[in-house]
Amino acid sequence: MTAVLVAGMTQPATAAGPEPAGEPSVKYSAEATFRFGDGSTVSADDMKAKVQRETAALSPEEAQAEARETAIATGQKSYRDSAEFGDGEEQNRVAAAMAEPPDEPDENFVKNCTSLPGARSVVGRIHNRFQYCQRGDLKIDYYEIYTDKPPKKVGTTEAEFTIIGLASNQTRKVRVFFRIEKGSVDYDWGLWDNWFTAPNQSFSAVGDCREAPDYCHGAFSGVDHTLASWDTGVWAKWDIYSHEDRSTFQDKVLYHRWFIKIGSGSEGKFKLLTPVDTPDRMIRCDSATYFQFAPQACVFNEVLPHITYSTGDRDVALVANHIKIAQDTPNDSYPLLVPAGFPPPRDKLIPGRLGSAADPGLHRYDPANTGLAKNHEDHKEAACYRTGVQRDVYFDLWLPRPPQPPGEQCDEYPFASTIEGASNPDWDFSVRAVPQRQNSVAGGRLRAYYTGDRILYTDPTPGAPISDEFWVEITDGGSGGSLPVPVDEPPTVSAGVDVTGDEGAFITLNGYAHDRESTPSLTWTLQPVSGTDPGAACVVADPRAAQTTITCNDDGEFVAILTANDGVNGPVTDRATVTVRNVAPRVAATSQPAQKALAADPAGFGPEPWSVYRVGTDVTVTVPVSDPGENDTHTCVVGWDDGTTEDFAAVDDRCDRSHRYTHAGMYTIKVTVTDDDLGTRTRETMVVVYDPDAGFATGGGHLASPEPVAGKGHFQFNPAYRPHDEGPEPTRGKVSFRVDGTDFDVASETLEWLVVTPDDKVAVKGTTADGRGFVLYGYDPDRLRLVVWDLKTGPYPLRDNVYDNSPSLEYDLDLADPQQITAGAVRIHN
Repeated sequence: MTAVLVAGMTQPATAAGPEPAGEPSVKYSAEATFRFGDGSTVSADDMKAKVQRETAALSPEEAQAEARETAIATGQKSYRDSAEFGDGEEQNRVAAAMAEPPDEPDENFVKNCTSLPGARSVVGRIHNRFQYCQRGDLKIDYYEIYTDKPPKKVGTTEAEFTIIGLASNQTRKVRVFFRIEKGSVDYDWGLWDNWFTAPNQSFSAVGDCREAPDYCHGAFSGVDHTLASWDTGVWAKWDIYSHEDRSTFQDKVLYHRWFIKIGSGSEGKFKLLTPVDTPDRMIRCDSATYFQFAPQACVFNEVLPHITYSTGDRDVALVANHIKIAQDTPNDSYPLLVPAGFPPPRDKLIPGRLGSAADPGLHRYDPANTGLAKNHEDHKEAACYRTGVQRDVYFDLWLPRPPQPPGEQCDEYPFASTIEGASNPDWDFSVRAVPQRQNSVAGGRLRAYYTGDRILYTDPTPGAPISDEFWVEITDGGSGGSLPVPVDEPPTVSAGVDVTGDEGAFITLNGYAHDRESTPSLTWTLQPVSGTDPGAACVVADPRAAQTTITCNDDGEFVAILTANDGVNGPVTDRATVTVRNVAPRVAATSQPAQKALAADPAGFGPEPWSVYRVGTDVTVTVPVSDPGENDTHTCVVGWDDGTTEDFAAVDDRCDRSHRYTHAGMYTIKVTVTDDDLGTRTRETMVVVYDPDAGFATGGGHLASPEPVAGKGHFQFNPAYRPHDEGPEPTRGKVSFRVDGTDFDVASETLEWLVVTPDDKVAVKGTTADGRGFVLYGYDPDRLRLVVWDLKTGPYPLRDNVYDNSPSLEYDLDLADPQQITAGAVRIHN
């Protein structure tokens, strides 16, 4: 397969929404991924940003530049041979063949198009201006989402999908089709769920366009099937409509981006939290009434439209040969710039050759522009026959043999119907005598081609917004020796546009190569240019493919060199700049979920929050470091929250360190990892350090308990370590708290640890007989905070607590900010 589009599930627990009262804590979600063979990836977050960028209507200048750039980068051509248009009633036949799109695409076309180059890429194959196809994989991961623990993946479903686009030249619309290939759905849920659960999940698909609905609109509802139904190969279809009344341009031209959105279905319990769109593809819609049998149309315009003539086609052979000489060896075409034997002051530049990204195209103009038409005709007559108003411009010595009527005619290239015709002031055109019949057939095919590829008129006025380029390709089909032996020319090659990506990630290179005589061998090489460290390198996934991906082990600027070799001429190269961004290092999450055991696992970040240690014992922080930039080095900074900070280099991708605290307290350990390109990542964990010999605390009185448990809150506590207690559990004392007028009452059943600090602060943690946990904080003098939570949610407080008289997410004793009591006392006894 060929590119990846990912609908990511971001912050799944939050996205699932708050848990309604009385419902279980588990929800279900799915995450969809389009995958293609060229390694491209587009996440759901990327698509959100794209939507924000691209909802405005496209200007013609932007759309035309973007479409040509895509066509050149991906090698998209219109795939039209002039022979298919015939030589009589061409426009009628072409128009009839592309009227209303069918309800289902022709299976022979589907099979053929999806087997051709580009169909399995992220762009797909713009087969011509009226036909599009794409094939790839759809992967859906299914999750159970909990409020109290990380999501759990329960299964994966994969399938092969096909997208077909067919345009009409009767209305301003295209019809897009989507299906899952029959029998391609594969379930990986486990034996039971593969048969009973997975096939009953569903998803919906809908075709739409990115712009506002008053410019362009697609379907207003999706097609929803279970996976079992999609697996039957059923087609879904939608029409994308363009609104001509919103256009102020020539021929009511508008440009639109269309896509297919995959979203949640109605069946099954698993839902997509974030819908995912296919990458946008562009269409151009117009109401050009000068197409006699095709007054309105939309076309797939990310393509280089071209007409092909063959030197082996006896109906047009000498016309094709004339164009070939004009394109390939323009200095040998008439009129000559200087007499034979003299060096030319410059090379002739005749446009329209398909094959090089740099070659300009041709532009059809409105024949009502009689001034341009007459100027072309005057120059052609003078160059061919030495007659007319322009005869003195052309010298006899530099002219070809004049055509001999009636059997011959004067053929000009670029064509008389294009802006670039014979009136070019720099003589960048060619004339030659050709048989009258061949000239007539070639001209008829060109006129039919204009309809077949929907070539609009281009206004020759400088700066006019609508510019519709097309090109001419000449192929050699054998001529029985009557034509010149073709010259084997070097291939043309383009490394594509400059690209940017992240270190360690796939970065796509969109190269292009073409050779008229053969298929050249290709080789990609990568070289660091600037801003790179020693050891920085990139690996090419397929060095012999024009379109491939690379991964780089460090940031910086690289040059990607694409070399094409046809085995006859010397190698031809082109370069593209690859800018690789640094990615901050990663630090693994804590080794176990917070609601489970507190013991640290050396494989993960530790220690777990609220881990308990005695004063003077080792507290070891374990910090595994990973980095997609494998060439990066890392430094570590550990702040122990007692005034001590350690700064050191990572060893074997770890920032592990041990420390001994000299006083009891609650300490928030902060670890910052920085790579050699200044990318940083920080993690924190809080530990509890107790000292059985640090003293004890007492308190009693009342305070004003806030909502939602409002009233007079009575408290009493006296935890203490007995002599010779090792801890962490204090063996003496209790904690109690109640609020008048309510049923809220806390009475300690166990005390887990007691912290008494030198600066007269106390914290004690314990549990109640009815399954609640509590932490009491006290500052001397006379401040108190009590936090109570349900032990089912975990061994320490998080967000959804049962009670907190001084609400805060800060649980470090130094940051607890207890409430001032109303009466009584809080005392620390050191």
